[in-house]
Amino acid sequence: MPRTDRVSTVVVVVVLAVTVVGAGCVSFSGSDSLESEFPDDVESAEPPETMSATLEVEIELEGERETISEPVWIADDGTSQIGDLDDGSDFLRVDDGNSVWYYDAENETSTTRDSDATAHTYFSFVYDEQSRYVEEYELTDVEETTSDGYDAFRAGFDPPSNETIERSIGVAVGDTEYILPLETSDVDGTYADSVELVTDDEYHFPLEYHVQDDDRSLEVSITYTDVTFDKELADDRFTFEPNNATTV
Repeated sequence: MPRTDRVSTVVVVVVLAVTVVGAGCVSFSGSDSLESEFPDDVESAEPPETMSATLEVEIELEGERETISEPVWIADDGTSQIGDLDDGSDFLRVDDGNSVWYYDAENETSTTRDSDATAHTYFSFVYDEQSRYVEEYELTDVEETTSDGYDAFRAGFDPPSNETIERSIGVAVGDTEYILPLETSDVDGTYADSVELVTDDEYHFPLEYHVQDDDRSLEVSITYTDVTFDKELADDRFTFEPNNATTV
């Protein structure tokens, strides 16, 4: 489990989940062809067979900044890995399709649970979240851009006024499964004033996600870099065996 020796621990969903309190669907505005096509393209998008990347999460709150950067590998059969002990990671999450392992390298402790990879994959979580954005937010503008060398679309959203930034303090809590630990100051009472999503042109995978709360001077950015789609992954990529010194 992540350390909790600071003011509080915020656990950031890989695609940051935000919650609408009592809000219905919000239609997008504008007649531009990109704005008209983008919602349908996102909702009909299919993920790649595999993906590898570096996941970078940054939170800046009232001048205090916290960052985390971890390698990720994802496959469409539900297996995935966040972190790489050989590359200096102190947190590891491996889903081999049967079990999910969480490993804390500093304390040499690990926890495990049964995998629900076929029911709720890393990819399905990401794609379901951004489909919800286009259904429930007001789409303000869409433009062509590039991200990490890929042709992409940048979409701006205006969330409802009662949109709160959802948080969790556990590593494995229900549907907030695909998360990374990130320690920062207390962020209770934060609301999303603006949301920006950048998806690649082919798969509409969210290469970048940015959310801002102006009142709390809060900015959250989730970015994938060094992205490779559909590259064959090593057979043993999604395996984890605790060593003799590890407490399970």
